[in-house]
Amino acid sequence: MNNNYKIKLDSVNKNISIPIEIKWDYLDREDSIQEYQEVITKEVIGNPKDFEISRFAHDYYDGISCTGNTTCTSINYQFNFYSGIPEYGDFITDADTSWLPSYIQQTFTISDLYYQRRSFTNSFFKLDFYDTKNGVNQINYFTVIIPTSQGETTEVSLSEYLPPQKIKKPIFKLDYFGDKEGFFLYWLRDKEFYNINTFYMTAKFFDAKLGQFIRLMNAGQFSLTGNKWGFKDEDYFYNKVVLNYDNKTYQVFDINNLRIGTKNNPIKMYEYINPLSS
Repeated sequence: MNNNYKIKLDSVNKNISIPIEIKWDYLDREDSIQEYQEVITKEVIGNPKDFEISRFAHDYYDGISCTGNTTCTSINYQFNFYSGIPEYGDFITDADTSWLPSYIQQTFTISDLYYQRRSFTNSFFKLDFYDTKNGVNQINYFTVIIPTSQGETTEVSLSEYLPPQKIKKPIFKLDYFGDKEGFFLYWLRDKEFYNINTFYMTAKFFDAKLGQFIRLMNAGQFSLTGNKWGFKDEDYFYNKVVLNYDNKTYQVFDINNLRIGTKNNPIKMYEYINPLSS
């Protein structure tokens, strides 16, 4: 590269062209710094993980009269509450009268349900999904809420002067249409970060009237022999949920590894009676 320099000699101006090679060492240095930053970032935090969420729907099963089809997709729950005075070691064993899918069995009145009072509408069922049934080191990965605004109805009498009115009951048929809150499970679509496809589900009912959670079992204590509290938690507080990453569906199984949640075999949960309440 030729550059012109001006040199004064004996008060006489002379222009001399002197060829000097100049190299700009910092050319494209900004791009190099950016690449170096990316290398350092990867070394510090590692490669980015895919935390995108997939939606899992309840898997198909054979059924009768499922919206005109021969297969069903609905997941079905039946939550039973206890009505009676438990005596230690001697429960009332008549499940038909003492353990029923009715909010009246809990603390609510017919008026609470019909007029949709806040003590009822603020109540809900809470399903927690764990990686193991071991309560010591388990992790709760996600939760599903089923509101009391959903569910089947039954007719009751508010007054002898009024016709029968419909109120909610804790029997749920969740599907793509209609009552669908709680039907889908949302979990990571990529198994690179958490390679888990089996979860263990527990159920609780939040009674806003009492301001407390009620634990639910997968079998009523009336069915237990001997000590009604002498059982292992992992046997009576969990149901197994298996995700299928290929078709984005899930299935639910009981303690005997039999599929439940179908129309003919719903997920039945029963209020747990604490021995301190007896």
